[in-house]
Amino acid sequence: SALRLINTLGAMLAWTSGFGCLVLAWGVTFVTPSPEAGLEPFVVTAEIGQESLGRDIAATVTDVRAATTVTAPNGWFAEGAWLVFDLEVSARDRASGSLTTALLRVGDRLYRASERPPSLLGQALLVDLPKAGSIAFELPPDSFSAGEGAGLILAREADMRADSVIELAVSLHEVTLAPATEMLPTEWATQ
Repeated sequence: SALRLINTLGAMLAWTSGFGCLVLAWGVTFVTPSPEAGLEPFVVTAEIGQESLGRDIAATVTDVRAATTVTAPNGWFAEGAWLVFDLEVSARDRASGSLTTALLRVGDRLYRASERPPSLLGQALLVDLPKAGSIAFELPPDSFSAGEGAGLILAREADMRADSVIELAVSLHEVTLAPATEMLPTEWATQ
């Protein structure tokens, strides 16, 4: 009878240990990061009027506005649903480089800043010498009434993996859609 008790306890211990190992393995799958987790960009949250510092870029978004017609200082203009950001950007770590990445995330879609008007996109940046100007995004016509949130993403490099990006959250339904707006000329910022 004692032998039977020992065998029963041994079997219960084996089953309990096996079940415990399964639970532990299941828990490890939840805490193990995905292979892409180490490559995600480091987000620096921006606020309008406040300088935001990434690893290799400094940016201050000074204004956000929307319009159905946008005009550039060289006379270029276009109609549509436009979201315009005024900003000041500079490099932080190298004497050369440019504002390569300007994206707008709306829901699960990404929009690239328009290359049609002259803007800060692609402009050469120098360390601690900010350039001021605008970037513009042409969006679907119903973007402002849909009430979705958006995020402006700025980076010096096109490959943002494991690097810092500056991101500004924007509520599109809170931005007043004006009939027209002008983009700022791209020039050295006055301090």
